[in-house]
Amino acid sequence: MRKILIVLLLTCYSTASAKTLDVIGGGNVSCGKWMAAVNSADEYTQQALIQWIAGFTVSYNLFRLRNEQNLIQQPDLETIRLWMTTYCTKNPTHNNLQSSLALIDELGGVPSYHEWVR
Repeated sequence: MRKILIVLLLTCYSTASAKTLDVIGGGNVSCGKWMAAVNSADEYTQQALIQWIAGFTVSYNLFRLRNEQNLIQQPDLETIRLWMTTYCTKNPTHNNLQSSLALIDELGGVPSYHEWVR
């Protein structure tokens, strides 16, 4: 009985301490979709993802500003386009959120929580 209780407690602890993040919308778009848009010159899809990243980085800075923390320099849209193509070429199984977190890391912001090829 004591062993069962210990196992149950450990199970509850590990479940409660595991943090997950559900990603929907533009952040969940794969690097494969980005590369397909680049290769087919699908400007509409490229712009939608670029604008998502631009909004994400602005939101990052707004949060940091509110907490009086250092900001990153906001990248321009062409820089984001080049970043996405380079990042997705090196990290083809990642998504737009991971690319955005890596960009913030690269610009001197908070280090990303995932491993990626630079």
